[in-house]
Amino acid sequence: MRRAALSRLRWLLPTAASLVLIAACASSGEAKPISIAQPLPDQESLQYNLLDHNGGALGAATVSIQRQGATLTLSQLYTDLSGHSDSLTTTADAATLLPRTAERSFDTGGAQAMLKLQYAAGQVTANVTSGGKTHHAAEKITTDSTYDDQESFFLLRTLPFSAGYSTQFVLVVTDAKSGTISRALATARVVGMTTAKVGGQNPPAWEVQLSAAGATTTAWFDTSPLRRLLRYDNSGQTRIELKSP
Repeated sequence: MRRAALSRLRWLLPTAASLVLIAACASSGEAKPISIAQPLPDQESLQYNLLDHNGGALGAATVSIQRQGATLTLSQLYTDLSGHSDSLTTTADAATLLPRTAERSFDTGGAQAMLKLQYAAGQVTANVTSGGKTHHAAEKITTDSTYDDQESFFLLRTLPFSAGYSTQFVLVVTDAKSGTISRALATARVVGMTTAKVGGQNPPAWEVQLSAAGATTTAWFDTSPLRRLLRYDNSGQTRIELKSP
């Protein structure tokens, strides 16, 4: 497995890699809290294939949700074919999905890093340990319409699924090596009913797009009340597909 594989894992994340590089401070003037039409399940764990843009195998992914009282833990684990990993966990208010904490750790075999974020009192603070060094950063945020980038495709799952529906909110994106915090105004749009190409099948699905800082990602959710994520394409770089659609 080539070393570039883990870089592709980072490109898979909901808008992370692209926004870290190019996002400017976003105005929150047009942002508003997400309207949650369908709450996330209290408990779920789904297995995915991790693929490149041509459908070649890169590894596997596990996406899970666990409720603990008034908090949801939203987890993602990406592993390449050599066992290198990228793990992300966000805790969010179960009713609003506003973030409370976020963590990310990755191991490329040659480099490791740990990112920890705290959302409180109108700001987000970041602490990163990488290469034996620790970096700190802080940024003021609008508390009712700002979400962590790591929860992006969880957020899309809760929107009113009506063709043409759109909404804007702010995403906080943090570089997992430097701790640099960026904010980007994101637009989520429900394209409508379609089919999702998943593992040679074409199940009916809702297509939802997320655009921010010049990058667009696309998610397909099944049409059942569960709204499972069937497929997620990250700006033409990589994608995940549900193993058992």
